[in-house]
Amino acid sequence: MNKNTLSNPVRSIAFFLTAIILACTFGFTVDGWQAEKEDEKDGNIAQNPEQPAEDTEGENKEEDTEQEQLPEEPEIYIPEYTDRITGLEVSAELAGATSLAFVMNAELPAYGISYADMLCEIPTENDGTRLLAFLSRTENLWKIGSITNTRGYISNIAKYFGAAVISLGSDDTTLYNKCDTTGMELDLSKSQGYHYTEYMSNVYTNPDLLASGLENAGIEKDTSITSPLPYNHTDFGAEKIVYAEQVASVVRIEHSTNSITDLRYDEETASYVVYKNGSEMIDSLNGNTVVFTNCFVLFADSITYDNATCNQMVMDTIGSGSGYYITNGTYSEIKWTATSGGIMTFYSLGGDKLTVNRGDNYISFVKSSRVDSVKIQ
Repeated sequence: MNKNTLSNPVRSIAFFLTAIILACTFGFTVDGWQAEKEDEKDGNIAQNPEQPAEDTEGENKEEDTEQEQLPEEPEIYIPEYTDRITGLEVSAELAGATSLAFVMNAELPAYGISYADMLCEIPTENDGTRLLAFLSRTENLWKIGSITNTRGYISNIAKYFGAAVISLGSDDTTLYNKCDTTGMELDLSKSQGYHYTEYMSNVYTNPDLLASGLENAGIEKDTSITSPLPYNHTDFGAEKIVYAEQVASVVRIEHSTNSITDLRYDEETASYVVYKNGSEMIDSLNGNTVVFTNCFVLFADSITYDNATCNQMVMDTIGSGSGYYITNGTYSEIKWTATSGGIMTFYSLGGDKLTVNRGDNYISFVKSSRVDSVKIQ
């Protein structure tokens, strides 16, 4: 019998202990493998200590930092109600109010023009001009005028912007194709109780007289205008239009040797101050200078009838022509068209409908024969 061979009981005990050790070892291994699988499911994979984990946390931090540093886009305020002509915010009452276009004598003291949403200057014969002041707010204007005669080609302009014409009748001596303004005209020459006269010829009105006159003429204070404007307004929050390479610090418009209008840019207010024959145009109502955000120069064909029976100029405001759009100290060439149906459109040279900055407007109509009389510098 070999002495080195263990006895049967001892061998049994040894086998038994070995089996227990192997079972425990296997169990721990299985538990570890299952735990690793669970961690993998949860996205928490145990890392090999000999192989360092990738620094994904640092990358995430950098991404989070970049996201935090991105500037927030400012909230764009879009008003509920805007003025039809200017595109600026107004009350609900003014948003639906009928614009009133007052035909005024450019040679007499003008009351209320600093409140105009738009002011047009239109030439007549004998080196003269007339003003067409668009007012949507008249309740605080204790004096408006001096009001004078209209003509077909002047009333057309009011129609293009959906306004009612307030005039001292018409002094047309030559028939001219006119837009239909039925129900949108208050002729003060036929309604003696709605205006008053100073110094024999200066004609004015006020809010109380005007309200009665509009009611008598059947002109509603609130209307829903569906016809389009000649231009589009910029979107709220959009950059203001600037034609950087075409500077317009001063625009001189020579209607004649005796009628010169200057538009001088004021950088502080980003608007144009209107000068007439070298002096600032002043509102006699309050002493304020007359300033506008947007200025337009529109060239139109004209003819003057000069014979024994009449001496009258007629300007073709139903037709087409060229012009300039002036804003923010810069300008751009444009084109315009208008129809007897009451639709006028301004175009860029590319053929698109013109987009303009929001704000009040000044429009100067100029004879197409005097294109060279307009100087921009």
